[in-house]
Amino acid sequence: RKATEFIIRCSLERMPLLFVQNSPGYMVGSEAEHRGIGKYGADMVRAVSNAQVPRFQLVVGPDNGAANYGMCGRAYRPHFLFSTMRARTSVMSGRSAAEVLLSL
Repeated sequence: RKATEFIIRCSLERMPLLFVQNSPGYMVGSEAEHRGIGKYGADMVRAVSNAQVPRFQLVVGPDNGAANYGMCGRAYRPHFLFSTMRARTSVMSGRSAAEVLLSL
């Protein structure tokens, strides 16, 4: 929620946003869903998509799943996107995929 509020405040104050991404993705599983990760993730994606300020993204590590959208991924056409050599973009990390399959 803090990130969403920060994005909204920056947009209101006309301050550019810099996203430094090293996110293995949002938490998955029934416990995370009961705690509201879907709602909070959707709120963050909505805040990024409605921000009317310049957005810059620096990917320094994993860039997985919905976190890619919450952190102004390529689909949101940031003004500048730079990826380091260690950056990896995917739908879901191998570890997360294995945990989901084992929990079914």
